[in-house]
Formats: sequence, C-alpha cells, structure tokens
Amino acid sequence: MRGTQARTPLAGGDAACQRIHPSVAERSKQGAACVPQPYTSGALANVNLARSLSALTPVEKDLMWTAQDIRSAAAEHKPRTSIVGLVLGTFGGG
Repeated sequence: MRGTQARTPLAGGDAACQRIHPSVAERSKQGAACVPQPYTSGALANVNLARSLSALTPVEKDLMWTAQDIRSAAAEHKPRTSIVGLVLGTFGGG
C-alpha cells in the first residue's frame, strides 16, 4: 500500500501558478468556527497565505455574506393535528 504524503502547494514558489482560496485563510485565523480550530494543515506549513491567495470570482463575491447577515432560522410553523386528522391518517381516507 502507498503511504500518506502531504500535498505541497506552492512548492515551486511564485512560478508554480497555484493559488489558495481565501476561505483557507479565514479558517486559519484564531477563533475561527471550524474543526479543527483553527484549521491547520501540514501542507500549508511554510506557505505565506497572504501572498498566495486567489481572487474571489464574481459569483463568489455575490454569494459572500457578512456577520450581520447571519441569524437564527425562523421558527417553523407546525399545524396542529386534530383527532379527525389522526383517525383519517391512521385508518386511511380523505
């Protein structure tokens, strides 16, 4: 069987033409809500994230939200079940 080998992005320096998604930098910050916290990877041990980040695409920019956009889900309205509904559901009909 083949052993485990960590990927080495940007091993070729700036000439490698590889970039890292900005979400990796966000997850790497102290206090980031990710598992493990903060996100760590042996593959990124010697990588300067600030110099290696890619730009977000226009679609990603449109989908991006701020802390003010995050809120709890609204309570779901559950219709009350009547005795007639229970009987019809149990024995069929309707």
